[in-house]
Amino acid sequence: MSEDFGQELREHNPEALFADGLEDAYIGMGQQFNHHIAVYDVNKVIQKFMRDGMTDEEALEHFHFNVVGAGMGVNTPLFLYRVDDSGELNYGIPTEKPPKIVIRPGSVGLN
Repeated sequence: MSEDFGQELREHNPEALFADGLEDAYIGMGQQFNHHIAVYDVNKVIQKFMRDGMTDEEALEHFHFNVVGAGMGVNTPLFLYRVDDSGELNYGIPTEKPPKIVIRPGSVGLN
C-alpha cells in the first residue's frame, strides 16, 4: 500500500477507522449523507484470510464474527459484498459451490 493509503478519506473524516492488516482489500471510501467511511471488498478480505492459511469456512466465520462483528460505531468501515450474475453473494472462494450464507437485515453489522 502506498504511503498515502486512506489519505483522501482522512481529509473528509479524520476519525474514520481502518481494518488492520486488510490494506490490500481497501477499495476506497463510501459516503452516506455527509459522513465518509472506509470501504473494503469482502472477496479480497476472504481471499487474504485463506492465503494466511484459513479454510473457506474458517475465513467466513472469522470475517463475520471478528471483522464485521467488531463494529466500533459510526466510523466503522463498510464491507462491500459482490453479487454474481445469478443474484447470489460471491465471496471469491475458489470452490465449485461456495457455502450458502444468508444475510438478514439486522443480523450482521452495526445495531
